[in-house]
Amino acid sequence: MNKFKLCIIGDSGVGKTSIVEKLVNDKIAVNTETTIGAMFSFYKLSDDTICNIYDTAGQERYRSIAPLFYRNANLILLVYDVTNKKSLDSLVKWQSDIYKTNESTKYIVIGNKIDKKRVIEKQDLDAVLDKLDKLCYVETSIFDDSIEKLKKVIEEQLIDKCTPKETQSYFWSSIDYLKSKNPCCS
Repeated sequence: MNKFKLCIIGDSGVGKTSIVEKLVNDKIAVNTETTIGAMFSFYKLSDDTICNIYDTAGQERYRSIAPLFYRNANLILLVYDVTNKKSLDSLVKWQSDIYKTNESTKYIVIGNKIDKKRVIEKQDLDAVLDKLDKLCYVETSIFDDSIEKLKKVIEEQLIDKCTPKETQSYFWSSIDYLKSKNPCCS
């Protein structure tokens, strides 16, 4: 069984929780409550691949605890809102923060809310994307099939870019350790 750790990061209100809800439960979540700290979900990518997804809070006041969640992540989904230029500009700062603890992490940059009117010019998007060390760029909306495309991209990137050595994370090691100490949880 392949086990991976994913973390979804971006400013508050960009739609991270809605993306996770659509990925994990295939449900459309609108007007979700603001995430406090982080939320955790299991996601079965395929019969032999599962992911734990950390949906982090995007507010500035929680930024200092974000490294607890993205440390040792196999893949980070950097999300911005196509209707909010500030959220795009923040991606460079998010990646800089992540590199302080996780220099070799892989990234997928996601432009979310493509069902709404864009305010970001192509040259502004290209300028930010050129600064980011990303695997690929995907645009999504929870109201169309783009999340299905995102699922395929995530699976491809995890299988192609993450070696078995990289799949060992603190979280999974802790679970395995606890199971060895307490057989009732196996």
